[in-house]
Amino acid sequence: MHAQARILLLSKYPRKGASSRLRFLQFLPGLEAEGFKIKQSPLFDDNYLQRKYNKERISLIRIFVLYLRRALDLFSAKGYDILWIEGEIFPFLPACAERILAALGVKLIIDYDDAIFHRYDLSTSRLIRGVLGKKIQQVMRVATLVTVGNEYLAAYARAAPAPSVVVIPTVVDKERYRPALKRSPQLVVGWIGTPVTTKYLRKIAVELQGACRRHGARLTLIGADRAARDLFPGDFLEILSWSEAEEAAMLADIDVGIMPLETSPWEEGKCGYKIIQYMAAGSAVVASYTAANAAILKRGNCGVVVDQNCNWFEALSSLLKDRSNLEALGLNGRKAVEEEYSLQAQLPRITRFMTAVSKGEDIDSEAESTSCAA
Repeated sequence: MHAQARILLLSKYPRKGASSRLRFLQFLPGLEAEGFKIKQSPLFDDNYLQRKYNKERISLIRIFVLYLRRALDLFSAKGYDILWIEGEIFPFLPACAERILAALGVKLIIDYDDAIFHRYDLSTSRLIRGVLGKKIQQVMRVATLVTVGNEYLAAYARAAPAPSVVVIPTVVDKERYRPALKRSPQLVVGWIGTPVTTKYLRKIAVELQGACRRHGARLTLIGADRAARDLFPGDFLEILSWSEAEEAAMLADIDVGIMPLETSPWEEGKCGYKIIQYMAAGSAVVASYTAANAAILKRGNCGVVVDQNCNWFEALSSLLKDRSNLEALGLNGRKAVEEEYSLQAQLPRITRFMTAVSKGEDIDSEAESTSCAA
């Protein structure tokens, strides 16, 4: 092992924030084992995140304090070889910080697992569209490397144009997720998410309930808003509180994992992480159509995409009626996770990118992106 770069990680959240935990923090032990020296500095804290999930008011004074803390972090930026940034340095402010740092010769690796540019260019506010509509393009142009979770985001980055773009799927630690022998006579349909994303269950509630009742399946919702109980009357529903320590074990009991979405440009930016969790747990999958979801399910050969030719009742019923097929699909998905959608598969790529950027070496964006099917 040889000395590697010093990295300042400007994540959006601490560990409780899913995007920060999955796109950055789970890779830190492996990168540090390779000699990288990494300091994490999240923009928001756990209190902010909890208030956001609880839909509570967050004071402007508190946000100002958090932004000021980040601004102070930037004074040390020249002491690092790389700034590793989640999306943008200051949300809802112009790209001044990124442009100044790049002009000073600081190397920026900027990661996207959501279409955050649509917060600006599709905003209902004319002011936000006018001032910030092209902000993320400006950020991408000054980055040394842009990493993204799917091809929709990659296409935007290439058009910006970013100097170098690679696709890295949002992955799981395959050692934490272990498929269980699903021997219960009652099948389980499951969903994992947050109180904020519970909204995606509303439009499919009738079809989901109908399929579960038709096939005698139990419905398990992990991390859902308690109000979700009103969507599914009866005793077939179980709502479990999410925890990082227990999520893998809870998912191991699921036979069919679901990922419903709305249809909008924002959803096209999502990277199919729920699907990959279900695959890692050895579960079959039913997911709303997006290009990213369809690509993952095609690569994994592990489930059904719901598009204009299929509804949720039909898609779920096609799987729930055939237990042996469920098991085969689950095995397929698990294999794809081990080969591609795991921390263990992607860590060597990220290590390679970090090393190349720190040394000023070129990255073959086209070859790196085509090596990953997500």
